[in-house]
Amino acid sequence: MLTETLQRLERLDGMDSTLFGRELLSFGRLLLDRGWIAAIGYFSHIDVEVMDDIFEEVEVTVDEAAGRYTYPHPFRRKVILSGSLHEVTRYRFQREPFFDHLATLLGIEPRFAVRRRCLVEHHLWYLGDLRVGNRHAFAPMFFGRRLRMHQLSRSPRPCPTRRSARVAWCWH
Repeated sequence: MLTETLQRLERLDGMDSTLFGRELLSFGRLLLDRGWIAAIGYFSHIDVEVMDDIFEEVEVTVDEAAGRYTYPHPFRRKVILSGSLHEVTRYRFQREPFFDHLATLLGIEPRFAVRRRCLVEHHLWYLGDLRVGNRHAFAPMFFGRRLRMHQLSRSPRPCPTRRSARVAWCWH
């Protein structure tokens, strides 16, 4: 499941992009159960296919009590079509629970995981320090996505870490 989540994240323009319930299918239920996504509302308009690869935008009416949405057929307005409310639900990706899970999978101890993670907005996050073997040495762990060289070309400046002898480079 983690691999599929990472693949879908790569397709998003940004980590704050709105996810469409129709595109998540059954995978969305797993993400919702883990707390990696949260419902933020419903789309008021959707594109429906009227002929082969020809789409028309229609306005939807949401009925939360019934868990359904309805819309008129684009050409035959008296025909009302409906679908599961999940299909038009808007979701937002929840970074913190996802990064907490990654840190746990990597074996980063909670006391070495950090809360302020973002280094390059939408592209690079610091997960925390990973213990190297059984020693008291630690290595910083990062999560990056869609990172381009021009984003790294901004003037780097050193960010002090817990140990003054070690310096990490951060791009601001």
